[in-house]
Amino acid sequence: MINRKGRRDEKDPDKASYHASVSNSVLLRHVSKITAFKPLKTVAPRDATTKKLLFMNLGVLFKTGSVDQALAKGFEQKKQDYSGKWEPTTLTGYFILSHDITKTKALTCADCHSAKDYIELNKLGYGPDRIKQLTSQNDKRYR
Repeated sequence: MINRKGRRDEKDPDKASYHASVSNSVLLRHVSKITAFKPLKTVAPRDATTKKLLFMNLGVLFKTGSVDQALAKGFEQKKQDYSGKWEPTTLTGYFILSHDITKTKALTCADCHSAKDYIELNKLGYGPDRIKQLTSQNDKRYR
């Protein structure tokens, strides 16, 4: 397993998930109801023996639909250890959602974290106490 810091977890190499590094990861603890990140789960080939991810040429994959051909081209492009057998593994990555917001049109923290309740926190399932905490004008993080 590759841990949140992007390092292989030697204690449990058979686990096949990857979480992008997100500092103080509220996202990974599933505490926040809304985040600026979108999870993306995908399947990728890894060596069946070493459990290491294998580099493949995506252009070949998209053109032919063949993982084997994409891996062969990937091996030409980048030397890598390969036992001769691969297996699928699930990866999870997190991508930031920007919605192509420009600096001049972007909201500030205070737009959502204010008494205006711009994003209707109650409809997202937050209770009154948590809404008060999130919209507190005394919290310097949101100024």
